[in-house]
Parts: sequence; C-alpha cells; structure tokens
Amino acid sequence: AQRRFSTLEKRSTRHQPPLPVRVALVSTSTALCTPIFPAIGFINASLRVIISDSNLRHKLNGTIGTIANIAFYYVLPYSYQYSSLLLPFAISNGICAGVGYATLDLVSGGPSSKIMKNPYITGGGIGAVTGLIAPHLLYGQLYTMMYGAEEISDVIHACTSISMFSQISCATGFVAGSIMYPILHYPIFGVEGVHWVGFAGVSLLLCFGTAIYIYSPEKQLPLEKGSFVRPSQVPLLDAIIRYDVNAKNFRTFSISTNEWVGPCNLIETCKLTAEEVRNYQSSRFSRKRYTFDNQVLALLSSWDSNVVTAFPDNLVTVKGEKELQHIEDIFFRTDLVVDFIMERNGTNHIPFNDRADMLLQYGRSISKKKLAQRIKATEATSTGVELLFILRDYCENKPLLLKQNDNIPSIDFLEKWVRKRAPGIILYKKDESFSGLRLTGESVESQLDLLMWKSRNFEEVHDHWVRLNNAKKERHIAHVAAIASGVLASLAAITFNKSI
Repeated sequence: AQRRFSTLEKRSTRHQPPLPVRVALVSTSTALCTPIFPAIGFINASLRVIISDSNLRHKLNGTIGTIANIAFYYVLPYSYQYSSLLLPFAISNGICAGVGYATLDLVSGGPSSKIMKNPYITGGGIGAVTGLIAPHLLYGQLYTMMYGAEEISDVIHACTSISMFSQISCATGFVAGSIMYPILHYPIFGVEGVHWVGFAGVSLLLCFGTAIYIYSPEKQLPLEKGSFVRPSQVPLLDAIIRYDVNAKNFRTFSISTNEWVGPCNLIETCKLTAEEVRNYQSSRFSRKRYTFDNQVLALLSSWDSNVVTAFPDNLVTVKGEKELQHIEDIFFRTDLVVDFIMERNGTNHIPFNDRADMLLQYGRSISKKKLAQRIKATEATSTGVELLFILRDYCENKPLLLKQNDNIPSIDFLEKWVRKRAPGIILYKKDESFSGLRLTGESVESQLDLLMWKSRNFEEVHDHWVRLNNAKKERHIAHVAAIASGVLASLAAITFNKSI
C-alpha cells in the first residue's frame, strides 16, 4: 500500500516542473518583458504628475487614453527597438525575480501553498522587490561589467538616488508582476495529465529563444553611417585590387586578413564603406569618434568614452586612400614580376594588350600609354629578379660555377638594381611585414615556391639581363646626347644672333 501511495504521488507531481525550472521560468519571462517596463513606468510617472496637479488634470481631456497612447505607441516601440541596450537591466531583473521566487517558494512550502497561488502577494511582491533592488544594486554594476560604461553607470546611480524614482520602479514592478504571474500560472503549476517537460519545458525554451532574439546585438539599431561596420565587412575596409597569378585575373584582396575576398567589382563597395568610416571618424565633434564592429558599443561610445578603452579589440580602423594606393602599387609590381617569370617558365601567356585593358578596366587612374610603359619596365625588372633567385640557388648548391665567371653580378648588386627599378617590391619572405601588415605567402619568393617554379638555364637568363641592361644604358646615352646636342644648338644659335 505504501508503494502504491508513493507511485501515485510521483504521478501526481509529474505535471509540475521542479523548483529550478520554475525559477528559470520566472527569471526568463521577467527578462523577456523588461522592454515593457518603461511603458508601465511612463504611465505611472505621468499619472503621478497629472493627478497631483488639478489644473493640468482639467485641461487634458481623456488623460488616461492620451497617456496610454503615448506609452504603447511611442515608448514601447522605442524600448524594443533599443532592447539590446536594455540587456543589463533585463539580466538584473531576471536575477532578482528568480531569487525572490526561489526564496518565497522555499519559505512558504512550495507551489501548493496559498501564498504562492496569490498573484498580488507572489507576482506583485516579487515585482516590487525587483523594482527596488535591481536598479539600486545591479543596473549600474552590470552596465560597467558588460560595457565598461562608467559614465552611464554614474547616471543610473544618480537617478536611483531620487526618492520618486524608487517609488515609480516599485509600483512598476508590482503592476508588471501582478499581470505576469497569472500568465505563468500553467507553466509554473503544470497541467494535469501533461508531463511538465511537454508544457513548462517548451514554454521555457520559447521564452529563452525569444529573449535571445530580442536582445541580440545583431538587431539593427539606428546608427550614423560610419559608426558601425559588421564584422564580416571589416576585412573589406583595407581591400585593394591585386593580380591573381593563379587565376590570371585581377581580384579584390584584403590586406588585413591576407585573403582574396571577391571579384574586382567588389572594390567599389569596399571603397564606399571605407569612405563612410573615414568621414565619420574625421568629422568635427566635441569628442573623438570611433567605429566599432558591435552596434551596442558603437551607440554607447557616443555617450561614454570609457567604452573605447574597455573594448579595444572591437575598434575598427581604416587606412588612408594614399596608403592603400601605395600598397596596391607595391603588389602590382610584385605580382606582375611573378607572372612574367612564370610565363617564361612555360605557363599560359596573356597578350600584352589584354593585360593593359584589364588594368584600365578596374579604375586605375593612369593613361594607357603610361601603363604600357610601366608594364614593359616591370617585364624587364622580372628578368633581373629571375636572375637574382637563380644566383641565390647557385650560391647554396653550385658555388663553384659562380667563382669561375667574373662577369656575373653579385647578389647585393642585383638586389639594389631590382629595388631601384621596382621600389617597394616584396622580394623575400622576410619582406612580407611592412606598413604594419603581417602578410604570409605574398612575396616573390613565397609565390614562386607555391607555384613550383623551376629556374631556366642560367646563361640564357644572364644574357637576357645583360642585353636589357645594355639597351637601357644605350637609351640613356642617346637621351643625354640628344639633350646635349640640343643645348649646344641653342648656344650656337644665341652666339650667331649676337655676332649679327
């Protein structure tokens, strides 16, 4: 008989969730409904002012309706729009309500007691205590812990020191608790014949999921352009146009993540976003302006400068246009040198005109004639780079061959020759860190290793380089001779005129 009684007792309580679940229901639902509390508080504060002033009360027709209209058509929508800013308040309210419910449940003897079934004592009482304790003890501390917003925390403490604020918050908590507790009656007490997991458990999951959605930092906030950049778009701020040797095409490359981020036409979006950030950060304001990759931090930083020092990893910076153009030019020389070397190594050749057209298509502010000259100069430079890497290989593996030939230039001489013709070129892996960048695999050395480059015959490359070098000297001598002859002709003409 005793076993039957215990079995019946267990079956009778299966519909009722255990204490931890009941506490979680109260905490989560309180946190979920926190954006409603400002509307209730507005009604409470308005009625206190209007009812105490008889002249104002007589002037306003339909006072309650007007207040309710403002509260639910203006205050409430704004509360949910900026709900992510209320997250510390929601957590504070949830903690206080949960602790208050657990204490009352244990003291009164469980949910079967009369006290726990009274919405005004339990719901209103817990709400009033929450409205008194949470703002005074938790709001400011949690705001500082979560966002480092000490100035905002000081404002909260200043508000809670006003006696009327405590009265309004307690009354708001009582009203909210009295309304919410009957709604939570069935999830807390359960439904006969339904296991608590199927009702209370599902209700708890729904409340928790809805709370995550409402307080999500991804929720769109009305922010000024340039103050916030989504984390997925941060790499696009420092994007440039680069020539992809593998794809034989120009693509968009992020120098901050060291990755290809998309086709060439993506650069327009990158430039637009970067310009918005520059304009925002450079605009005149009472305090320096910062850009964040988090919407809440972006909004709070305009009110509290302590947010900037508390979250340095979330700050977004962007390089200047001239610096990006300089880096783009460096990669232009580096990538094109690699491409020319690989072409001579037997890979597919792109006609010269097509290469120039590709560059002009994607907005480089340079004439076709000047671009053609740069490409020809880069092709000549690539021969010197190829000879340089062959010499480096010979120094390691075939040093005797170099000693037998006195006409071979030294590695130091070739390096200076290359860097003079292609300023900033990224030759070696050790050169991949520059301008605050930490690149990997983008130097000529790294790319040739990745493309499994095999050097050509040394004599062939050396003879080609010598011919190019001699041709340049001949052009330089011819240019100097032309200038000298012009100067001499001018002097002769002047002398002749004076003699006449």
